[in-house]
Amino acid sequence: SQLDVPFKIKVGHIGNLNLKIPWKNLYTQPVEAVLEDIYLLIVPSSRIKYDPLKEAKQLLEAKRQELKRIEEAKQKVADQEKHRVEKQDTFTEKLITQIIKNLQVKISNIHIRYEDDIIISLSEF
Repeated sequence: SQLDVPFKIKVGHIGNLNLKIPWKNLYTQPVEAVLEDIYLLIVPSSRIKYDPLKEAKQLLEAKRQELKRIEEAKQKVADQEKHRVEKQDTFTEKLITQIIKNLQVKISNIHIRYEDDIIISLSEF
């Protein structure tokens, strides 16, 4: 929903999820997440008739939200810079940061099926 796409996932299934965690070399080796055989059934999020006034209001609201988010992020960064001078990162924080930097996600065999009322009524799958 945060991506603001015009569809939603009705049903989803992950066939296989493998995590490869190199416990002895977390700092140097990558952590791998392998996703295989992903099946998704996506449907339209809703039937929407175009309304230019509503579209303009939504666009304005989205811009306001984005500006608010940017201001909050700037404030958060400024606050973190103040605290960073006072406090050094702990071992755990450094380790988590390094793991996230080395994270590798591999995805294979994605099957997506799109269904809506129009397609189903016009043809048989």
